[in-house]
Amino acid sequence: MGSVHTPGPWSVEKGEGDGEGKLIVASENDCICFMTRSDYTTPSNEHENARLIAAAPELLGAAEAVADRLNGGIEPWAQELAGKLYAAIAKATGSSHEKQPA
Repeated sequence: MGSVHTPGPWSVEKGEGDGEGKLIVASENDCICFMTRSDYTTPSNEHENARLIAAAPELLGAAEAVADRLNGGIEPWAQELAGKLYAAIAKATGSSHEKQPA
């Protein structure tokens, strides 16, 4: 497997400018995404979303490792979980070919 994305680690930083809610998810050399709020009248979870995005490289690596360990297991639950992980990995990497559990 393996994907071609900006290597981690990624971090969450406060963006500059007026107002609250401006966040940047960045690697050492690249801006991954810029998040801002346009509606300050309703509650928002932009900090939680930014942390989830920043954890993406580590989550992807862990999912790949666990899926590969579960693949080929004799327990039905292991095969089911490996299939779900491979589907999520394919979604994250843009792969059109999901690896099928053994």
